[in-house]
Amino acid sequence: MLADSHVKVIEYFANSSEVFSNTNINGGVAIVYRDSSKTFAPIGNFIPNDILRQLSQRFPKDESTTIASICFGGRSDLKFNDTLFVDYPDTRRIILESIQAKHPTIKALGPNEEYEIKSSSFERTPFVFYDNEPDRPEDYYKILGLEGGKRVFKWVKKKYLSPRFPERNNIGKYKVFISNADGAAGQIGKPIPARILGKAVIAEPDTSSIPTFMSIGCFDTKDEALNTEKYILHYSIFDSIA
Repeated sequence: MLADSHVKVIEYFANSSEVFSNTNINGGVAIVYRDSSKTFAPIGNFIPNDILRQLSQRFPKDESTTIASICFGGRSDLKFNDTLFVDYPDTRRIILESIQAKHPTIKALGPNEEYEIKSSSFERTPFVFYDNEPDRPEDYYKILGLEGGKRVFKWVKKKYLSPRFPERNNIGKYKVFISNADGAAGQIGKPIPARILGKAVIAEPDTSSIPTFMSIGCFDTKDEALNTEKYILHYSIFDSIA
C-alpha cells in the first residue's frame, strides 16, 4: 500500500482519541484515500511531520548501513557444548528438575534444550557460572544476565561454550547491550506513548548475554560503542517526541 501511486494520506491524527474516544492507538490514526483514476507520489515511509519528512528525503535508505545490520538478538550467541556434560554429567537432570519445579507436567527436555543459554540459566545451572572475575579472565566469557530481577555479570569457562553462528557474531568485539523489550512502553507520553529503553551497557570483547538482551555493534574500539550508545539514546528520545 505504501508503494501504491493511487493512495494518499488525507488526514492524520496523532491523538487517536480525536477519532475514537477513550482509545489510545500507538502511532495515531491516518485516514487513507485511494483513487485509481489519479496518480500521487507513493507514500513510502509515512512521516507526518513536514520538517522530518524533508530531512528523511536527504538520506536514501540503505539496509547495509542501518542499525538493524549490526544488531544481534534472539537466542544467545553462545551455547553450551558437550565438554560441559562431560565435566558435569548431571547437568541434563538438573535442568529438567529446575523446569519441572515450575512446570511439573513436563517429562523431558526439548530437542537440544540442555545446550541453550536461557534467561533462567543463572538460576538453573549456578555451578557453571562464577560471580567474581577469575584470576585468568582470558579463559572465560563474561555473561550479562538477570538474577533476582537485577542485572548482573557472571563468568563461565570458554571451554564450555561455542558460538552459535561461527561466521557471524560479535563476541570478540565491543558492543552495546540493551533490553530486548521496551519496559514501561505506553505508560508515559501523550498523545503517543513513549518507547522506554532500559539503560544501555557497553560490553568489551569476550562478553555475551542471555536472550533477555540484544547486542548492537561489532566494533574494534570502545569509542565506537560509546558513540553507538549515544546515538541509541538520542534517537529513542527524539523518536518519542517527534
